[in-house]
Amino acid sequence: MDSHSGAPDNPYLAPKTTIADIAPSGEIELAGRFDRLCASVLDHLILVATLILIFLIFFIMGVSEAIRSLDSTTWLGLDTWKGSSLLVLFSFVPPVLTVVFFFAINFPLLRKHGQTLGKYVFKVRIVHSDGMPAGVWQILLRRYLLTPIVLLIIMFGLIFIIGILMGLASLEGSNEVGAFIGMHFYFMVLVDILPIFRASRKCLHDTLADTVVVRA
Repeated sequence: MDSHSGAPDNPYLAPKTTIADIAPSGEIELAGRFDRLCASVLDHLILVATLILIFLIFFIMGVSEAIRSLDSTTWLGLDTWKGSSLLVLFSFVPPVLTVVFFFAINFPLLRKHGQTLGKYVFKVRIVHSDGMPAGVWQILLRRYLLTPIVLLIIMFGLIFIIGILMGLASLEGSNEVGAFIGMHFYFMVLVDILPIFRASRKCLHDTLADTVVVRA
């Protein structure tokens, strides 16, 4: 007996499957694309403002100048460690601190409501594809961690393949190489966000995390 229809099971009927790329049922209301855009812009503005603030703090503290003044014997006695090398490594610290700060201030909202500050302001939230609340670790690990990893793998794979075909040696100077890599980065951003124009309004990160954004 079919528990949903009350009709007897018929082994000759075609199996019923769920198609991923359809709009969820009417039980949940999908967030508008413009609302999602505004929420994302606000979140990124918070990220950028935090990053600038951290760089300013480091500048005021004279961190970069202190690192440049290091000689090769002041870092574990290794001649290979120069102040310039340390400065390159240290340049990754502000972005890392920015990401840590962003998720620290958003963690309570993500855990309780499936929202970042941007999504809270524009009254949208992240839920599981079936409309049930999404777990915070599902959001953090699959939506915010897995997606960048997948995109980076694709991006560097494309750079490697195209680099072989075109010959990166033909690019003169670091500016051209940077532009070449930057072009692929923005292409990957489009790969992530363009699927939002499907009926399900899922970006690539939604698909990977098995989530959907709805009205709060």
